[in-house]
Amino acid sequence: MNPEQVFLQTLASDGVCYIDDDISPSTLRVVTKTLTYAHTRKMPLTLYIKSSGGDVLTSLKIYSALQAYSFPVTGIIIGEANSASATILQGCTIRLMHRYNSIHLHAVESKRSVYQKEDVEGMRMQHIVEGILTEKTNLSKEEINKIMINPGGKRFFDKEILDAGLADKFVEKN
Repeated sequence: MNPEQVFLQTLASDGVCYIDDDISPSTLRVVTKTLTYAHTRKMPLTLYIKSSGGDVLTSLKIYSALQAYSFPVTGIIIGEANSASATILQGCTIRLMHRYNSIHLHAVESKRSVYQKEDVEGMRMQHIVEGILTEKTNLSKEEINKIMINPGGKRFFDKEILDAGLADKFVEKN
C-alpha cells in the first residue's frame, strides 16, 4: 500500500472519509470503500468535504450511496463544497460547516460545455440535482431554477448557506 492508501484506511477505521479534490470516479471508490468498512463495523461516518466540484454523475452515485447507508453520516464542509460536492453534502444525515465557507451552485456542465437544451444527458442530471436541492434545502423549485439559469450560478456564504438549508449548522468549537 502507498502512504495515501494507508492514510485513507486509517481514517476509515475511525469512521472518517475525506474528500479533498475534484469529484471523480476515484472519489467514488474511496467513499464506497469507506462506507463498506464502516458499515461492517456498524458505525456512523464523518465525511469531510473540501472540493471545487467535479463530475456530476459521480456525485449522484455518491449521494445515492450515502442515502442508502444504514447509519448516520455527518458531512462537514472545510472551505468549500461547490457544484457536484454540494450535491454530495445533501446526502448526509447531518450537514455541518465551518464559518467563512462557501457553496457554489450552477447549471450542470457537460462535455458539450455548459448545459444546453439539446444535451439530453445533461438535462436529466440537471433535473435530478434540482430535485435533490428542492427536497433537501429550503430553496423553492423556482429559486433553484433561477440560480441554475443564471450564467454564473450563485455562491452562498456563511449564514446564506444556513438560511438556504444547504447546511444545518456551524461546527461548534470544543
